[in-house]
Amino acid sequence: MGDMAATVFTGRHDYTLDSKGRVAIPKPLLEQLRRISGAESPRLALTLGTEDCLFLVLAAELHTVLEEGRAEFFDEEEPEDFRRLFYSTALESTPDPQGRIVVSPDLRTYAGLESDVTFLGTGRRIEVWSTKRWNDRQRKLVADFTRMARAAKKASQSKPGGGA
Repeated sequence: MGDMAATVFTGRHDYTLDSKGRVAIPKPLLEQLRRISGAESPRLALTLGTEDCLFLVLAAELHTVLEEGRAEFFDEEEPEDFRRLFYSTALESTPDPQGRIVVSPDLRTYAGLESDVTFLGTGRRIEVWSTKRWNDRQRKLVADFTRMARAAKKASQSKPGGGA
């Protein structure tokens, strides 16, 4: 099994959801998931993500993603309703021989997935977006990129060991 901590998922990949609610995982991302898991058909989990997207991770990493989200979004004890929703909506599956996974109707509704689907490598996880939603969001983010870069630099400098 590979080292998940050393893995960085990158890139944008546009695909289409078929009439049965299936979508092919982009080959570069699927190859990374195979390498990390050590399996030709890795067990994956698709669940609610933040900001109207879905998170796609190795099923074995689902708890780690929850803990990272909890640390990022909550200052207190883990809210029970958040935990319930996160785990109860998670759909575990193994890609079929064509590398496709099924996206449940509930997850498709949450993320607004109708036909065009965008996979984003976002570092430690893969996000699955409605292409329209992502394009709209990306336009706003690109317009604000310089400000965000400065804020990220400032935040990294304020952390222990973050620089001068």
